[in-house]
Amino acid sequence: SIAPKAGRRKGSRPVYSFSIASSSLLEKPRFVIDAVHVAGQAGMKDFQPSAITRNPHSGSFFVLSSKSRLIAEIEPHGGALLGVRKLSPAYHPQPEGIAFLGGDSLLIGNEGLLHGTISVYGMRQ
Repeated sequence: SIAPKAGRRKGSRPVYSFSIASSSLLEKPRFVIDAVHVAGQAGMKDFQPSAITRNPHSGSFFVLSSKSRLIAEIEPHGGALLGVRKLSPAYHPQPEGIAFLGGDSLLIGNEGLLHGTISVYGMRQ
């Protein structure tokens, strides 16, 4: 899925699916993130997605916002917010990438001044 930075209404972040078969974006968003609601749940003012990944076990989407250091878990069918977590600036100075490794671990890639880091989190059962 792709969450574009342009062409959106204020406070909404559409997420589109990409068809590998046709090598194109589907016209209708898979879901729309209410960025104001997501940010508010974490006591923040804004939520600007910078990366997205799909949980292979649940099908939910984990959406990362580098600027506000938040991860939102989004329900895959209706786009309902399942949860929001703040990331520690000590461990995530500039989180830019997110991915699941084998479904058992969540990876967060961080850019840095001298070198980048990868944080690995085990998934709770």
